[in-house]
Amino acid sequence: MTDNSILLTRSRLFPPHGLPIHVNRPIHDGEVPLHHHDFLEIAVVCSGLGMHRTILGVQPVRTGDVIVLRPGHWHAYERCHGLRLANCILGDDVLGGPLAWLRSSAALAPFLGFGKTEGPVVVHLDAAALERVIVALDALRLHQSGRSHDLTLLGHLLIAISELTQALGPGVIGTGAIANQAPHPVVVDTIARLRGDLAAGWTLEHLAHLAQVTPSYLVRLFRRFTGHTPMEWLARQRLEQVAVLLLTTDENLTTIAQQVGWQDATHLVRRFRSYAGQTPGAYRRLLPVAPVKVLSDDWIQW
Repeated sequence: MTDNSILLTRSRLFPPHGLPIHVNRPIHDGEVPLHHHDFLEIAVVCSGLGMHRTILGVQPVRTGDVIVLRPGHWHAYERCHGLRLANCILGDDVLGGPLAWLRSSAALAPFLGFGKTEGPVVVHLDAAALERVIVALDALRLHQSGRSHDLTLLGHLLIAISELTQALGPGVIGTGAIANQAPHPVVVDTIARLRGDLAAGWTLEHLAHLAQVTPSYLVRLFRRFTGHTPMEWLARQRLEQVAVLLLTTDENLTTIAQQVGWQDATHLVRRFRSYAGQTPGAYRRLLPVAPVKVLSDDWIQW
């Protein structure tokens, strides 16, 4: 088997204590290998040109674009020419703790990893808003390496998120069914279990047993905070992993299905066609030559 996938993990990025927030300012020329990660990434295009590849295909990026990639999403940059980014990287626990109230926004749901939007979210900022976001992220970057108070970091982060909120549309804060509520601990714990082993033979009944709630209550909680049932959420994460394996390995569909927890390749084909709009074979031909794996420890600059 050839496996050129790269998983970027929060354990190698965030400090053991303090807020899981990180900002970097990479400059890309040429290709950036296909990779995926277990944290939320907000990539702000400051200048330059390039193409961005995700499960939804390849799209050009331009100055002012903001790409939001949730945990489990994969992406790559191609044909870059002086592509300057401001990457803001967040752990899920920031949005489940001090910024939990942001999840009360229906319009922000796809941006924050909730709702039924598939693939990365892309918004565009005008020149003035882009400048304000860059200033906020640069201030956050300056303070992240010091001993700044958490409130200082959160303040700069909120300025950037406020600009993104306005780009998504007016009147989105303070609406929705879960205003001023942090995600339910049952949902947080269940997501952690699922992410810890996507290929396990999970069932709704087993998840409910582990959470010490009824299956129907677990479904209601999940729909309330994610827009999906637990098994729907799990299927989406598995399909993202299928996409990575299709593009970065030469494994057959049966083997890939087993690696993500499905025993039947036919089931994989049906689910993947519904998710990506094409068969796994057609999708694999999108990137016939797997990107070369980079061994540098400087991966956080992607």
